[in-house]
Amino acid sequence: MRCRQPFSYTDAQPSEKSFYRIRVGDLDGKFYSSKIIALYGQAKGFDITSITPTIITNETMVNVSSSSSGNVELIITSSTGVTVKRKTLTVQKGNNSFSLQLADIMKGFYFLSVTNAEGETKISQFIKR
Repeated sequence: MRCRQPFSYTDAQPSEKSFYRIRVGDLDGKFYSSKIIALYGQAKGFDITSITPTIITNETMVNVSSSSSGNVELIITSSTGVTVKRKTLTVQKGNNSFSLQLADIMKGFYFLSVTNAEGETKISQFIKR
């Protein structure tokens, strides 16, 4: 169920990179948490905030937080150093989610690297089952 009441929050002392999530309670006493997002308090910066799931069969969601709009290059490399997938994506300022179809790659351990226009690279890892 969606919350129909508006809410806001102002962080009085944000750091250069802050992580947030929303936790809400239902009338029956159950609590739910949103996905975690990263926000930047500076003009530059980005990060891979999550890969869900990290043990993949066919598809995964990659979440990238960026302080600016632009293109990023996403590269998937096998544990032996072979590039198996390369893609250019457009990110907007804030949080971005991308679905990756990975049914065509073999089982194994992989590295996901994302490079922004300034040449900054972030690396994460996942397992293809």
